[in-house]
Amino acid sequence: MRLMESLKYVICFPFNDKYAKKCLEIEEVIEKILDLEGRKLTLLAKGTDSIVLSLDEKYALKVVRLDREISLLKEGMSLYILERNFKKTGIKIAPELYSFSKYHVLMERINGISISDFIFSASEDELKDALRSLLIYSLKLDSIRLSHNELSRPYHHVFFIKNREKITPIFLDFGSSTINGNNSNFLQISSALFLSKSRINERITKSFKIDEIKQNKLRELLILYKNCFKKRCMQEEIEKVIEKILNIIFRQES
Repeated sequence: MRLMESLKYVICFPFNDKYAKKCLEIEEVIEKILDLEGRKLTLLAKGTDSIVLSLDEKYALKVVRLDREISLLKEGMSLYILERNFKKTGIKIAPELYSFSKYHVLMERINGISISDFIFSASEDELKDALRSLLIYSLKLDSIRLSHNELSRPYHHVFFIKNREKITPIFLDFGSSTINGNNSNFLQISSALFLSKSRINERITKSFKIDEIKQNKLRELLILYKNCFKKRCMQEEIEKVIEKILNIIFRQES
């Protein structure tokens, strides 16, 4: 059964007769995994390479744009690895994955607060707990050598979920990710939050009392971590560097 004409215009973007063959291929993939009749499908986001649709406000369906020659297999595989890791460790780093192909990724829709909004609305204690968790989660990504590669600009890639008194970070959009990558997630997110020049950085450094002296110490330690990460140092050596970094950030030690 073919997709309803109205849904075709939503899923196949930008709709144009010259992309008819590709649109048909995408339709066939979607029809195999989803019965869309009578379901609510709305646009969440429109990117350079893909669009993201909300399905029944419960699922997020990412679909390749017709005018882009890219595959979503890499993103799907990254989420699959994180799904397996979640089942093993109980630490949820990314949305739950349901299915994927070169044309689509069907995953859990995350209803959270973007890092930008959270930082300016959180209390001091909430900010401290949330950012500590975020750094720990980025280290978890490093430990399985899965590089997100966009965390130096975390604004659309990190969300926080509030469950009662617990605040949990979630990483989104693994379209640029690499498996067995050499880019450190911890290094990227630490630099963005504590060393960059931005409104977010101003809010954080003021809250955590991170002055220029501490920033210089952080830079030195992050270089040590970067070298350790690339050389795959012993875990004990890495943990010592991480402990010093976290002490500077969270204990306001000089």
